[in-house]
Amino acid sequence: MNDEGIAHWWPKTRSGRPVPISPRMLSYIEADLNLLNAARSQVARTQLGFAYGGIRTAAGHEIHHQSRCLVEAIAFERETLPELEAGNFGIYSAFCTYRDFDMPTEMPDDLMQSLVAGQWAYGAGDVTAEVMQLFLETQRRLLSQPIWGAGIDLPEPEAARILAEGMRKLPIEKRVQFVLMNGMHEAGLFLPLAVLLECINFEEYVQYKTQGFAPDSCEEQGRRTEVAFISLYGDLAAAK
Repeated sequence: MNDEGIAHWWPKTRSGRPVPISPRMLSYIEADLNLLNAARSQVARTQLGFAYGGIRTAAGHEIHHQSRCLVEAIAFERETLPELEAGNFGIYSAFCTYRDFDMPTEMPDDLMQSLVAGQWAYGAGDVTAEVMQLFLETQRRLLSQPIWGAGIDLPEPEAARILAEGMRKLPIEKRVQFVLMNGMHEAGLFLPLAVLLECINFEEYVQYKTQGFAPDSCEEQGRRTEVAFISLYGDLAAAK
């Protein structure tokens, strides 16, 4: 792609002129675009969606999904990274969580029981009034009735049943995001759900999950990178 091909989306100054592009920056952009085009050329349409044969999941499953955007993103990662592994977190790794594990699809009863037991370890007085209101609103949006909070007293099995009913209403891409946030960030039950139900956004979520880290530390930047990929995975998987 030449300068003219890039000009339509490159940022402009207040006068309307394109921000100057250095030859070095232009070469990087062109290289990435070439890799993106190469990745796209390897994605094939099938009767059930789109497939990429350049790699399989960690468990050996084919890369196949209804979202072309998601499959192209995996193919692009394969083109840009020297080695693609599920342990190197990105879109491919998130896809492996979806494809290789039953947990996001099934939301099994033992997971619901574990989530409830983990939440029951905290009392209503252990969170601020602001967080309590956030968690109550989250429950209101998803569950048939609140299962945790001040003045709420439900047996754990009943709470797990109500939670399971609510969880299974979530689109599969949101269930994958929940499993990733809960497992990777020890985010508990209601904070990931608050993001997925749009009570807060991902930027607010990452603020909660990095407030114990030093600003710009490796830990903070690593967490922000993970959250960015989790957010992107949801957008890509839901794209038509």
